[in-house]
Amino acid sequence: MRIRARLEKAGPARYISHLDFLRALERALRRARLPIAYSEGFNPHPRLSFASALPLGATSEAEFIDLLLREDLSATELQHRLNAQLPEGIRVAECREVDEAADSLAARLERCTWEVTFLPQVEPAQLQLALDELSHQRQWIVIKETKKGRRELDIRQLVYGIELDGRSGSGPVLRLQLACGSKDNVRPEHFVELLGSFGRGCPGLAQRVRHIHRQAIWCRDAGGRLTDAWSV
Repeated sequence: MRIRARLEKAGPARYISHLDFLRALERALRRARLPIAYSEGFNPHPRLSFASALPLGATSEAEFIDLLLREDLSATELQHRLNAQLPEGIRVAECREVDEAADSLAARLERCTWEVTFLPQVEPAQLQLALDELSHQRQWIVIKETKKGRRELDIRQLVYGIELDGRSGSGPVLRLQLACGSKDNVRPEHFVELLGSFGRGCPGLAQRVRHIHRQAIWCRDAGGRLTDAWSV
């Protein structure tokens, strides 16, 4: 059977890299004595897959993992036993059984919703001015580091939503809906660095980010409709 789990990552766990997050999860699976299926070969690994890796330092309420089990086990039991073994800051929020033959979430992944909270010293009016100037640009060019070196990418068509909330007491918040997947992937840091090049008073904006949080992951279902990853 196949179980889909939605995990939350917060607190000290925000500083755990994706690779260390995977290792922590694998250790918790072993300690919980869950009937996880393993790959074949010289170095077998648990049969699990992630929707999308989280940037180091970010928190999330939308970490999705599919686990393949070799025996039947209720989603409630898996959640309870796994949570008892996970380190501080990582928690399984909910689990459910999914069709074993269904596409992986990574194959249907399209976009993510992010919250970027800035330090209180950043004025909402400065951010709004930068957003207004950015909106008049034909191209939104960012620099991405790849295995083949640095390359320019126009992300204008890959940004699906921008909302500024200047009322937060801990600092202004940008809510962004950005492309996310194997083909097109825009990280919130890319957008913030771009935004910092517009508007008076916004230079160094990337260094004035207080917190980045992933709120949701969006996929296309079998009918082509955009839906939350939990509902695919």
